Amino acid sequence: MTRQGNGRVIRVLFVCTGNSARSQIAEALLAALGGGRFLAASAGSHPADRVSRGAIAVLAEHGISWTDRVPKPIDDVEHERWDVVITVCDHAREHCPIFPGQPLVAHWGMPDPATVDDGAARRAAFADTYEVLRRRIERLIAIDFADGGGVDLARRVQAIGEDSSAAAISPPPPWVRRLADLTRFLSHDFLGGPRVIRLGWVINLQKLGTLPFVALLMLWYDNTSVGAWVYLALHGTYGICWVLKDRLYPDTAWLERVTLGGAAMTFLLVLGPYWVAPWLLISGVLGPAHPAPTPPLLAAAIALHTGGLALMLGADAQKYFTLRLRRGLIADGLFSRIRHPNYLGEMMIYSAYALLVRHWIPWAILAWVWGVVFYPRMRMIDASLARYPGFPEWSRRAGLLLPRRSRH
Repeated sequence: MTRQGNGRVIRVLFVCTGNSARSQIAEALLAALGGGRFLAASAGSHPADRVSRGAIAVLAEHGISWTDRVPKPIDDVEHERWDVVITVCDHAREHCPIFPGQPLVAHWGMPDPATVDDGAARRAAFADTYEVLRRRIERLIAIDFADGGGVDLARRVQAIGEDSSAAAISPPPPWVRRLADLTRFLSHDFLGGPRVIRLGWVINLQKLGTLPFVALLMLWYDNTSVGAWVYLALHGTYGICWVLKDRLYPDTAWLERVTLGGAAMTFLLVLGPYWVAPWLLISGVLGPAHPAPTPPLLAAAIALHTGGLALMLGADAQKYFTLRLRRGLIADGLFSRIRHPNYLGEMMIYSAYALLVRHWIPWAILAWVWGVVFYPRMRMIDASLARYPGFPEWSRRAGLLLPRRSRH
């Protein structure tokens, strides 16, 4: 061995279970970035039949050809002398053999991207894995292996895997990904055919139509109670604010075009049920004994609605204008302690409407929308943002919808 500080090439072995994804990416990165100062190899405790296509694809995206590689068993390399052995999965760590020569052994645990289902989430998982390993390999290369004692060197290599700035967030569980894929299919491609309608047009139609819809309910059922007027003012003005927001700083997600079936399903499964609350409140279908909203309840609903509207409009404005200036993680302002303040704002808004109705049905509808649509979207957004440096630190500080308790 030659060339590394004292004239040696440092032999590094990456070990995982299947030797199909993480360890292959790590080997490829060290071989590409090591500048001839390192000899990289990888192996698996239970090697797969082939290298994952996701690993080959993400390496190819960065100019590294890896098509001719095959997973190898750890038996093929355990009798060789290695300077550094790095396990990248917990199973391999537990079943790692004892290598001759007492090499430096470290553990860089991380989720297996190959377990993510096919689709955008799988590609994002491999992209995240690549970025995490790239940062770790760059730090490994920066170490002078000729400097310092064995214990100190081992701590420095192990610290690379423990550094939160280089750690990947666990991908969303399979049921979240499947739910996100299902809702996207229903809202974008249901019944197939050409995508001819912008999703934003469907949403704006319902938002802007709420004011005349509630007014017609009041006229049809001859209900001019205080509760009805307050509901009209809150939900009606929210719809107007939403459309103004869409004109001034639109969400790019609503610019996508969808099929006619997707537009219909968006209205039937999400937007339409939002109109059940005013119908219950104004129609009298709940019976004459159903209590009207009291003054304290009216005040609470107005306060909740006002706060939610300010939070949603402010968060969407910050995101829109910040991303026009720079791409990347937004971890300050309204996003400093909450990862999804825009979703929280909208949940507060619709909670105000449910409070006015004083019945379980509006809450059941909100639980449906929040659980089936909002939660999977937030988790998938988190999975996408996890590729940016600083995400782990931010996610420990900022909760999904509520601030995390500070730890001193």
